[in-house]
Amino acid sequence: MHLPPKNKFYQPFILLLLAGIIFIVLSFFDSSFKIGELKFKAFSFLNDIKVDSINKVIHYESTNPSNSNTSKGRDTYVEFSADSGKGLLHFFEALDLLSNGKKKKVRIAYFGDSMIEDDYITQDLRNQLQVMFGGAGVGFLPVTSINAEDRQTIKQTFSSNWKVCELDEVLTHPTGISGKTFIPAWSSGRSNNSWVKFQFLDENRLNDFHQADLFYGKSEGLQTIQVNKIPFVLNGKNAVNRLEFDKPKTSDSYYVTFKADHSLDVFGFNFDSETGIFLDNYSFSGKNGMNLSALPDSVLAGLNNYLNYDLIVLQFGINVLDTKLSNFNWYEMGMCDVVNHFRKSFPNSSILIVSAGDRGIKKNGKWTSNPEIPDLIAAQQNYARKKSCGFWNLYSAMGGYESMAKSWAGAVPALANKDYTHFNREGSKKIASILFDDLISEYNLYKNNFPK
Repeated sequence: MHLPPKNKFYQPFILLLLAGIIFIVLSFFDSSFKIGELKFKAFSFLNDIKVDSINKVIHYESTNPSNSNTSKGRDTYVEFSADSGKGLLHFFEALDLLSNGKKKKVRIAYFGDSMIEDDYITQDLRNQLQVMFGGAGVGFLPVTSINAEDRQTIKQTFSSNWKVCELDEVLTHPTGISGKTFIPAWSSGRSNNSWVKFQFLDENRLNDFHQADLFYGKSEGLQTIQVNKIPFVLNGKNAVNRLEFDKPKTSDSYYVTFKADHSLDVFGFNFDSETGIFLDNYSFSGKNGMNLSALPDSVLAGLNNYLNYDLIVLQFGINVLDTKLSNFNWYEMGMCDVVNHFRKSFPNSSILIVSAGDRGIKKNGKWTSNPEIPDLIAAQQNYARKKSCGFWNLYSAMGGYESMAKSWAGAVPALANKDYTHFNREGSKKIASILFDDLISEYNLYKNNFPK
């Protein structure tokens, strides 16, 4: 006689329970991992239900249309992790040393997309910081720029025979920190001069060249330049080399001519003063920021040996909305990689994440906010938290839901363009002022909590 088979209906439920436990355990790990040749991405099974203290940064109430007109009490909030030694702690310590005459220079590298192109936002933030902490000069500049005539912080012209190698191209030359490397025209046995001219402006802190530097790669053969007709020989042996110029005695400009019989990698110029705070603008228009992890370690670290950055700012995200993807875990993971990459080359620098701002879309004939923005900002907040970075909520600083349409592009006079994405000059100045106020507020908090 055969016994009836045992009922095994419970077994699928046991398997599901075990799988759920595994997912929950894995959700507490922030890193990706590999098994053999297979790479598994970091993920969070509980991402939508976990609650932590930094959530006050997002202020999700502002995504409710009924709260969209609030202009007081915006929670822009700059978070820094004093207990971890990361966040903005190093930057604030550097400001303190500068203020007390124990440090000569504090320097910021501000990376961003088209929101900071042509020195938007950064020119006004730089000016306010220099008014408070001292310093003059526009900082780091690429050799050429298609938007050079639109920049209001320096006058720059150049010859048309420069070759430009960009980060997203097939790399035959190491890419500079700006995402570009500039190669002057060269030819064995004859001169094919490339040139660039920088002229200062008749404005406070921009009306003189106190100090000037050229940064370039390894040089081969005969490499010479003339700066205002004064010759210099380039004999760089490192990944990044610096040539310091004397201040022009009678001219209001630098005219630099390159003469080379071999290819030469030129990364850019730097203009600053002997002491103070300096902010360098690195705009990657149209990018989401993840490609920054492809910048060569040797170039970043080599440049940092000379410039010693105290703060790295990363302002990206708005271009991620063009991907039509509502889940931003992939972006969070990619930007974690960028932060890791930067910390290799800038081990002592603080890092500040600036979130995406409001972006308008037209729906039923009305401009409203892109509905994916809160999820994007949550992803940016998450990687800032995971990597102990500072975090500043640009979306909240603008006023939250539908603020681009109502308070910026729709303002009279307008503070943003009619693409309902980019600030104009006046809007950029206002954003810079809000960011400056919040940074100084956090700096004062640091001084109160860590008295010397």
